Amino acid sequence: MFISTRSYDFEESIAQGDVVNVHGQVYNYFVLETFVENVEAKKRDKIRIVNYTIEGDPIFTHLYHDGNLIKIEIDNSKDKFGGNRWFNTKDKCIELVKEDGNLTEYRLENCDNISSAQSYHLLTMSEIKDK
Repeated sequence: MFISTRSYDFEESIAQGDVVNVHGQVYNYFVLETFVENVEAKKRDKIRIVNYTIEGDPIFTHLYHDGNLIKIEIDNSKDKFGGNRWFNTKDKCIELVKEDGNLTEYRLENCDNISSAQSYHLLTMSEIKDK
């Protein structure tokens, strides 16, 4: 079970062990790397990614890997411009994609409830702040 998604700043998110994205600067990147390795090895795992908006509001993305599929839950209830609601998808996805370029993007593809042309964006990063 994850810790409450009450509003807290990015330093607290980092201390909680979340993968934290503050405008492209990613903290606790090793947590994401471990999750990717576990997905590839078909091992159970879970992580929380916290993307901070320009206004400093957290958007929480919970990923659960059961050894086969990835379940995603997105909570934007702390985003003042996000409609103050919990967006929870019951979607199951097969593929976790990392795309390198000027920026590095992570996303989920091959999901049951969206078209094959769509994906769930997890984060885009320009810089790793720690290893």
